[in-house]
Amino acid sequence: MKTLHTIIFAAAFFVPGLLVIYGLIFSIVFLFLAISSGDYHRFISLFLCSIGGGVGFFASAQLLNRYLDNSANTIRPLWLKFFLLAGFLALILPVTRLSASNNIVITILIFLPTPIVFYLMYQNRQYLWGKS
Repeated sequence: MKTLHTIIFAAAFFVPGLLVIYGLIFSIVFLFLAISSGDYHRFISLFLCSIGGGVGFFASAQLLNRYLDNSANTIRPLWLKFFLLAGFLALILPVTRLSASNNIVITILIFLPTPIVFYLMYQNRQYLWGKS
């Protein structure tokens, strides 16, 4: 059963993971364009979205690791909550601010990890919100 959860996790994070990688690559391109034109809005939005997505992916992977092996070393619950919040905000930004909201398929693929993360948060609720 845990192998199935790992496969579902990898499938759900495939498209958002690619978007994080593309975002980091293209944010460098937008940085050079911003230097030449003086418009830093796109660079900052794309860069923060990519960093937040990467941090959120890291936190989700930590939750999966904790779910698979209860004695596994993970980061502190407070940092884990902050990283999950950053990841969730990184999911919301492309849909609300950028042009990804025009395509419903892209929107669904962007939000696909959300139920998986909520499930992992539920499974690790004692670690996240329990007394430590």
